[in-house]
Amino acid sequence: MGQESAVVRVCPPALLILAVAAALIAQSPEALLKSLIEEARLAEQKEDLDAAVQAYRRILQLRPDWASAEFNLALVYHSQHKYRDAIAMLEQALRHNPALEDAHLFLGSSHFHIAQYPQALAALERFAALQPGSPEALPLLADTHFRLGNFERAAEKYLARIRIAPEQPEPYYYLRESYLALAGASLRELNETPDAAYYNDLFAAEELASAAASESALRALIGRRPDLPEAYIALGAMKLRQGDKAEADAAFRSAVERDPAAGSFLVAVRTAAPSTGACPAGAGPLVRAVCLVSRGGNDDEAAKAVLALPQLPGRQPREVYWTMRLFSRLAEQTVQRLAANAPQSAVLAIIRARIFEQAGDLVQAEAEYTKALASRQDPESLIEYGKFKCRISDFDAAIGLFEKALALDAGRADVHGLMGEVYMIQGDAAKALPHARTAVQGDPAGVQARLYLAQALQKLSRTPEAIKVLEAAPSDPDGRVHYLLARYLAQQGRKEEANRALAVFKEKRKSGERPSPLGSLTGAAVPEP
Repeated sequence: MGQESAVVRVCPPALLILAVAAALIAQSPEALLKSLIEEARLAEQKEDLDAAVQAYRRILQLRPDWASAEFNLALVYHSQHKYRDAIAMLEQALRHNPALEDAHLFLGSSHFHIAQYPQALAALERFAALQPGSPEALPLLADTHFRLGNFERAAEKYLARIRIAPEQPEPYYYLRESYLALAGASLRELNETPDAAYYNDLFAAEELASAAASESALRALIGRRPDLPEAYIALGAMKLRQGDKAEADAAFRSAVERDPAAGSFLVAVRTAAPSTGACPAGAGPLVRAVCLVSRGGNDDEAAKAVLALPQLPGRQPREVYWTMRLFSRLAEQTVQRLAANAPQSAVLAIIRARIFEQAGDLVQAEAEYTKALASRQDPESLIEYGKFKCRISDFDAAIGLFEKALALDAGRADVHGLMGEVYMIQGDAAKALPHARTAVQGDPAGVQARLYLAQALQKLSRTPEAIKVLEAAPSDPDGRVHYLLARYLAQQGRKEEANRALAVFKEKRKSGERPSPLGSLTGAAVPEP
């Protein structure tokens, strides 16, 4: 024993390596496999993820088709935010063992984190179909629908999350955002109608804080368009709230006289708030939705009734108007519910910050953002505060906040897009370029980051590359890609191609108004290139 110890002490490093290799060769494959499994387990236990990866890779050299090892390696990659590696390994594991149900969940999560939302949704829905009672996929399903703009489905999923855990604040934030997006969609639909100006003024009049100012605006609207019943009905509802039943009845009668069918319908809408909580017998979908929302509480029945309204066929402008108002009301009730369930949450502070900002109180908005970050610094809170800093032109502070968000979640392609925008606003194309490129690689379907990448390349005298970036766009929903493409092709003397691109842009844009090719990810004012 003493001699063996002496030999080991004087043995050169090269001989030690050979000795270890010889010992490993001497092991049976089963023994070596068992040793590597234990090595991987201990590495994960110690959170030494690099060592765990190496152990699993060696295991797969011995057992190349072992789905369980592939799945475990994928989970380690997922923990390291190496989502593309995780996707490749999960797909391989599912080929070797299609019964690995959880692989679909992590496949969906991996696709989500690199902004591949359609693929994420497909994987998550497969998992939900395999485990219909499991709530595990619910958060990602909700967020994926939200990112895809499926706001009705997103709202349904966020409501389900709130039912399971009403004390968790995050679902309330995105539920409110979903409702506001749906209200915005109704507003856009309304703006396509001939009476768009009337309904916009009606909404503005009803939103005024002062009852006297609201009444004055409503009477002015009646004077301008005495043929439409809505302003009479709004005035009647106001008088009803003030306890002036005679004035209310007079306004309601005026509405019915001008349009008997619509007037009667609108009276039902405005008076569909029974103290008993029961809706009027035989109420149609809109009246029933108004009735349920007016009870307060933002319950699932009310939300379900309102979420069904955009799908009704042949809607009239007044129905679209009321749909917009109901979604706005649901958004307000969501904030009230959050305040009751999580009054000290950072999410509530951020929502309040946005409300203060919209009201023009930037000092109070800043205070609420500061309060939110004092309680927790998660990526979403940092991103929201960073966007606010952009909107008040404090771009250096915004960059610092976005960098902190990336430090917490390096795979966020959207944050790289935000940083690309900030650097472009500051006129620093060289710094914008790598961020915009990363954003496009993470989300190839994202139009905004692609436009910034193209503009950064053009500013750096790399216009041919900018043209290739624009030509590679998988879609161009509103024509902005073709607009910028036409400009850059013309700069290169490719007039015929430029004209073709311009024709596509004109076809996509119904109006002849020239848009700015660059929108905004942050909400900051973007200069015309």
